[in-house]
This record gives sequence, C-alpha cells and structure tokens, in this order.
Amino acid sequence: MWALDLALGSKLPEVPLEDDHTEKQLNEEDGVGILKTGGHLIVKLLESEDTKELIKICKPLFRKSSWLRPKATRSNSREIYLICQDLH
Repeated sequence: MWALDLALGSKLPEVPLEDDHTEKQLNEEDGVGILKTGGHLIVKLLESEDTKELIKICKPLFRKSSWLRPKATRSNSREIYLICQDLH
C-alpha cells in the first residue's frame, strides 16, 4: 500500500479492528497506514457531539490538530473542517 503525504476526505475510511487492538496499533504492527509520518489530514464533517471525540483521537497522533470554520460558511451551517498536521 502506498502511504500519502496528505489525505483529504469527507468521511474517514472504515477500518475493522481486531479484539484488543487500536487502529494505530494495527498500522504499527502491519506497516500499513494511510499517511506517511509527517503527513497531514483534512476532513470535512458536520459538527456534532462525535466531532469532539474525533479531535481527542487525533491530537496525540499529530503535532497539531485544530478546527476550521471558513469565513464563507453560513452562521447556521454545521460544516467544519478538522485539520491535522505532521503525523508522528
């Protein structure tokens, strides 16, 4: 599998996890990951209770993780971007 420097998407891929394994552990053990070390991830999603959990997952994996709501987005829109930089 080819690793990417940058991944863009509106939905995270579904990764089946085995018992007692996290996605990060599987990637480390198998050497199969979506992003290269130092890669970046940008995800467009709709803000909800689950988005707070997503950034908790991403913060330890990336040097910087932050939310972006573009100025052009309507004030009543729930559209938001998660930007994660520099995968460890």
